[in-house]
Amino acid sequence: MRQKNLQVLAGLTAAVAVLAGIAALQHQSSSTNREGLPRPIFEGLAAKINGVISLTVAGQDKSVTVSRPSPDSTAWTVVDRGGYPASADLVKKAVVGLAELQATEPRTAEPDKYARLGVDDIDHAGSTALRLSLRDASGELAALLHGKAAGYGGADGRDTFYARKPGEAESWLVEGQLELNADPVHWVAKDLPKLRESEVRSVTIAQPGSTKLEISRSSPEQHDFVLAKPPEGSKPKSAEVNRIAGALEYLAFDDVAKYDAALFKDAAVATFHGFDGVTITVRTARKDGKAWLAFGAAFEAGPSAEPAKSSPEAKGPPDAANSESEKPQRSAEDARQRVKAIEERYPAWAYRVSDFAAEALTRNISDLVTKEGS
Repeated sequence: MRQKNLQVLAGLTAAVAVLAGIAALQHQSSSTNREGLPRPIFEGLAAKINGVISLTVAGQDKSVTVSRPSPDSTAWTVVDRGGYPASADLVKKAVVGLAELQATEPRTAEPDKYARLGVDDIDHAGSTALRLSLRDASGELAALLHGKAAGYGGADGRDTFYARKPGEAESWLVEGQLELNADPVHWVAKDLPKLRESEVRSVTIAQPGSTKLEISRSSPEQHDFVLAKPPEGSKPKSAEVNRIAGALEYLAFDDVAKYDAALFKDAAVATFHGFDGVTITVRTARKDGKAWLAFGAAFEAGPSAEPAKSSPEAKGPPDAANSESEKPQRSAEDARQRVKAIEERYPAWAYRVSDFAAEALTRNISDLVTKEGS
């Protein structure tokens, strides 16, 4: 019994020590005025956010700047990706999130304790903080060092974490919604030209040293695509053939760069023809072992039919530049406008994709057939 009591006391002692450490950080700065908490950590910032023209997130090994030419512009771009369009939604969440951030409790004001909370300056050895800076036409509006998560939720399910204003000693426990990432790719707009399988009439793939591949169907109601000129003594693998037709439906990319004509000089070329006349060309090349894509589009009047209506279960990421693809049918003018939007946005860029995504765009006839009788 005595041994059991000693174990219980040892456990309580350890717990008290942990709580004491937390309490010590909570009360490091006795000079801090706790009245009026919680309060915005940047009072008055909410009234100024419409004037923000740039946002920078920086860590020790990465940084990203997103900017727009003026407060009246909606054209946010990622500076670190050559001015590629940024996700306006992510920018809005970061700017509004900073303006709404609430300081709830002061923490330590001693620099040698900052590392515990992850609020060291980013040029300090071992710092894990991310520094967020907002600027308007006159200069820096606000800056914050985003530290470690506090490990428990705040009011209304909001996040809690530690933070500090650069140049100020006091650190804070703050509450709000502010997710930061210093990777430039995180901030780019993720949509790509899309053509749902239900819209596709035919696909051709041409690549150096290989026989041109073609699959097609006569109407949207025809489920399986037909492989043209399969080798004698072989039969098509329907699942593999149909996979090509759906290659552009949920296509995503991992990075983006300026288009380099030399890279795509001998590229494989996959051409997708829609029933409504929309034609999307995808060139695939490799650089340093990674697959890169380049896009083009054209309107080609010809055999047409109403694209098949998608099932209620069909889901996919929204695509602003291709929102028309969600309609069950499109007029020739609608199709031309869709082509125009693709041509204005994508040909100046190249997109790095997974090997799995690139595979469907670079198939050979031999990949799509098996021996008869097997």
